[in-house]
Amino acid sequence: RFRGADAKSSTMTFLIPGLTLLIYFSMVSPFVQTLTDVENSFCGGNKAFVWSMDKRQVVLLAPTDGGGWENQTETIQQFALQEATDLQ
Repeated sequence: RFRGADAKSSTMTFLIPGLTLLIYFSMVSPFVQTLTDVENSFCGGNKAFVWSMDKRQVVLLAPTDGGGWENQTETIQQFALQEATDLQ
């Protein structure tokens, strides 16, 4: 014992964060990088589109402008925003 710390507590103080960092840098970070690379390969940086599939199993793509509902009036989203801003 040294100032109230025994061998187990001292070991766990360094072992748990060390193993957490090891797992993050050896497993989680490469997986996130792979997913980011796949996202960039599929979308090419352009994420302003939607897709659907018709009955013939043909993929249909269409461009979008903004989030879609911000430009509309008299929608449930607009009413919710109006109500929330009126409360302040």
